[in-house]
Amino acid sequence: MALASPSLACGFLAGVIGFVWGLSEIIGAFKNETGRALCTGGAWLLVWLNFGAAAGIFLLVASIVPEANTWLTAVFVGFAWPTIIRNTSF
Repeated sequence: MALASPSLACGFLAGVIGFVWGLSEIIGAFKNETGRALCTGGAWLLVWLNFGAAAGIFLLVASIVPEANTWLTAVFVGFAWPTIIRNTSF
């Protein structure tokens, strides 16, 4: 069980970065109406999906490549996953 704790902590770190990324998207898209935008369910759905996807992708990567179970990988996954998922040229 000792191996699961670092994965969950790093997964949480990746999720927090995804959460902040989602908030920055809402703030960037609705500069003048940020408060109003954050009162909608769709905005929070985007933010929590960002959290879940970043955490889930990190946990998937860490389970496939055990050497990737580090905080640095969590940071990279947290920042990189939206770019990779949204890039339609792959």
